[in-house]
Amino acid sequence: MTKHPRHQLPPTLLDPNGRGRIALTTCTGPYVLGKDGQFWLSRNAIILAERVP
Repeated sequence: MTKHPRHQLPPTLLDPNGRGRIALTTCTGPYVLGKDGQFWLSRNAIILAERVP
């Protein structure tokens, strides 16, 4: 599992030339107040699953 800032997903998340895999992306981290007045979680957690031959 890797963690990334909310607006900076890794470029390797979507790899059209790579092997088939599943990418689960969810929100995590402390809440922050956004410019729109709403609270947001500050990070994304990404879990990648690849098929085992």
